[in-house]
Amino acid sequence: MAAVAASESACRSWSLCPEVPSATFFTALLSLLVSGPRLFLLQPPLAPSGLSLRSEALRNWQVYRLVTYIFVYENPVSLLCGAIIIWRFAGNFERTVGTVRHCFFTVIFAIFSAIIFLSFEAVSSLSKLGEVEDARGFTPVAFAMLGVNSVRSRMRRALVFGVVVPSMLVPWLLLCASWLIPQTSFLSNVCGLGIGLACILPGRQLEGGDMPKSEPSWRAAGRGGGGGGRR
Repeated sequence: MAAVAASESACRSWSLCPEVPSATFFTALLSLLVSGPRLFLLQPPLAPSGLSLRSEALRNWQVYRLVTYIFVYENPVSLLCGAIIIWRFAGNFERTVGTVRHCFFTVIFAIFSAIIFLSFEAVSSLSKLGEVEDARGFTPVAFAMLGVNSVRSRMRRALVFGVVVPSMLVPWLLLCASWLIPQTSFLSNVCGLGIGLACILPGRQLEGGDMPKSEPSWRAAGRGGGGGGRR
């Protein structure tokens, strides 16, 4: 009996731990494996990573950089922020659309955000507007997921930093807050958010929204039919 009680208490304590979906867990693990050795084993200053997104990625046929940059971090603080962002945004997105779709759209969001980023970077270099910071980290994909969520969610208002704001303003407020993450490309975040706002996912409504107050017509019809049969 004592062993059974101990096992039940262990199961309860385990159930209190936050559940991390599989694809989200492996995304965070890959980020740690790619960036951890550089950050914790090498002495600063660190050389630029060969997996980050740069303008020569397409010129040198390094097309793998269109995806690998989301696992690259150049600062321990940005790595910690990236882990939190992956757990918060990628986890919710995976629970909603499923693991397979999550992996597919992660790659799609990363590639399209990278292509748009490189296009803006080329225009900036040709017009001599200034140097653009290399894109790195999961934040562009997270903003794409956030953009999809804001478009598809039924929630009218959301709580951000203790203030209730319209849900459509949430991505833009968080975009401004992304300035605080060190060594994060603001332009790549804007590209990711634009991809998310322009993307319309098929299927059910994303989580986090309020249920409509009016009941479905088929349910009302069923209740009316059942009530008409009663005497």
